Amino acid sequence: MFGSIPLNTTEGRWLIRGGGKEEGNMAGPLKPGQPAPSSGQYENRRTGTEVTVVRGEPMPPTPKKGDQYVIVDRTRHKRQK
Repeated sequence: MFGSIPLNTTEGRWLIRGGGKEEGNMAGPLKPGQPAPSSGQYENRRTGTEVTVVRGEPMPPTPKKGDQYVIVDRTRHKRQK
């Protein structure tokens, strides 16, 4: 894959760089109703609309059948002392 760096080739995870944003998606594009693998901002690939989803919650409905989401910004947590 051009512009991709394997994070862990034994598990098939990739970090995809493009458009000034970092995208990382372990399972590929997500369909509406699938649980989010991690909390963060997800983008509808067709419309470009971004939604915030908490890990484990279902992805929201999309305007058209066949639309999918990709993660564009994972939530970062501060370490608690």
